[in-house]
Amino acid sequence: MLEKSAQALATGSWILNTLFRRGFDAHGPVRTSLALFVVPVLLCFAAGYLDGTLHNRPGFVGVIQDYTLYMLWIAVLVAAVVLYRFNRAFEEFLTAGLPRILRPDKLGTAQIARLDGQLARILGARGRFRYLSLLITIVFVFFWALNLVKSFDPVSQYGRDIWHSAYHPAGFVVLKTFNLLYATLMLAAFFYKFSASLAGLSYLFKRISEVNGFCIRPLAPDNCAGLKVLSNLSLYFMYMVLPFFVIYISILLRGTTLTPGQQVLFLVLIALLFVTFFLPLGSVHAAMQRAKNEELEEIALHFARINDRIKERLARGEYHAALVGEVESLEKVNFLYDNVGKMPVWPFNL
Repeated sequence: MLEKSAQALATGSWILNTLFRRGFDAHGPVRTSLALFVVPVLLCFAAGYLDGTLHNRPGFVGVIQDYTLYMLWIAVLVAAVVLYRFNRAFEEFLTAGLPRILRPDKLGTAQIARLDGQLARILGARGRFRYLSLLITIVFVFFWALNLVKSFDPVSQYGRDIWHSAYHPAGFVVLKTFNLLYATLMLAAFFYKFSASLAGLSYLFKRISEVNGFCIRPLAPDNCAGLKVLSNLSLYFMYMVLPFFVIYISILLRGTTLTPGQQVLFLVLIALLFVTFFLPLGSVHAAMQRAKNEELEEIALHFARINDRIKERLARGEYHAALVGEVESLEKVNFLYDNVGKMPVWPFNL
């Protein structure tokens, strides 16, 4: 249905597309991410051995403690794999899943075409979104360059950068090179794709909800009015944020306390877990609440009409068998009202 948007999911990030070229089969992203992590780690250890710094802290754990940055590499790689999984699920949803939960009488061909075009621009970094993607990359590269310059200062870096400073050239080159690849270019690409996917999904759900375009069923097997697939997509964003908590695990393993800046970032990550899940679903929640209220109002009106007829017959002194049928109808309507009243107003169940 939204072919342009589905095609745009595979574009908009040349570095992720290049590194995860085989990411569309079942095991491609896992094999790729393992290779992308193992290779730089081995090179860093080899460089440390050549520089003579590997022996500063004996034992494997002691060496790893000097590399909280490795945890950032792991987080970026795992998050990138989850992002590709999301892209596959989102593509399948746009082409096959979405038509099954839409109301054709609410969304015309022209509306769908406009929706498809705007969503494709967001997901594929086209038009003005291309400049936003470029700006994000420039900001990340700027901070990498700033850190690179500081690494040449032995006074400010010796205590925190004992392995990789200008006095240990092999390790210095290896670490800074892979920092440019993972902690800069790949992280910047992931940041845009993550933000664009979140904005795109929110935009899609909002536009469809505004015209009551979702087919909301009060009683559905998924106990989510037939819209559980929407929360399944939104759940991917939580999975993309979770890997970055390994950075804090590595800090705690080192036995150090969190700095004020790290504490703030920790709180931001926790907030992101909830915000990224609920943000796309906010408009869906409003649509489900509106549909539930409309269903209850319609049932309540039907209940009132039957109740009025019963009171009229009682006022006329009619107590024959037809009145019994009216009472039974009233009980059935009341039962239906109770069932619809249990209809969820969020597309997920706990």
